[in-house]
Amino acid sequence: MGAAAQPGGRFIARNVPVQFLIQAAYDVKDFQIASGSFSWIGTDRFDITAKGPEGTPNGFEPLKPMIRSLLASRFKLAVHSETRESPVFELMAAKGGLRLSAPKDATCVAPDPTNPQPRERRPLCDNIRSAKGLIEAHGIVMPRLAAVLSDVLGRPVVDKTGFYRDVRCQVGICAR
Repeated sequence: MGAAAQPGGRFIARNVPVQFLIQAAYDVKDFQIASGSFSWIGTDRFDITAKGPEGTPNGFEPLKPMIRSLLASRFKLAVHSETRESPVFELMAAKGGLRLSAPKDATCVAPDPTNPQPRERRPLCDNIRSAKGLIEAHGIVMPRLAAVLSDVLGRPVVDKTGFYRDVRCQVGICAR
């Protein structure tokens, strides 16, 4: 399963559910999609190969309108937004301040778009992995950590740490 924006305004998705496409095209989380939706949007999987108009800039952002149009025409998706009250989590610093370590220069290696698989054994900076209740992150910013926690926990996580985008840290959190 996966999706990628490719140079020249191309979008390729393999074995993805419609729910994944909705999340990507509208910047919404799984828990923000109406519970009355058809159950097949999370189970049935599709392959998609699409090309935007000539001159479409590279990257995923310019492809979002094209994916929205595809969802409307092929799946008859109609979208509306509404405001609902729901419980949230707040990510806050403990008394005494930040207890995460700043990344050391040699802790992680910066991502290189021309070589996505570095030969070094160090983890990629700005990378997060989560599995079986463990989150491992290297060189990330707090808003990104809050977004990942929101995905894992299934509800919004509001970053109230006061540590802004220029603060990068390493995290090893056991969330059992």
